[in-house]
Amino acid sequence: MGGAIKVENEKVKLYPNPANTALSVELSLKQGETATICLYNNMGQLVECEQIYNNITSMPTGNLTAGIYYYRIIDNKGNLLKSDKQAIIH
Repeated sequence: MGGAIKVENEKVKLYPNPANTALSVELSLKQGETATICLYNNMGQLVECEQIYNNITSMPTGNLTAGIYYYRIIDNKGNLLKSDKQAIIH
């Protein structure tokens, strides 16, 4: 996963970085659209996926160990909206 291509989409925001107790995901969904965010550890192993139904979603991070995670956000058609890395601190 370290060689992953970074995809920037100005309509998709994750904050704060680093995140402590929760990670906010902000994107523009049309009526009936959904998206999925998946977090991967530094070994490329899937850690968590969460379905996104709203334009702003809060994802709890209390169950994640501190460190750097890679994420991919995919819309309901399978299109990659954004991928990057995210720090989690506690």
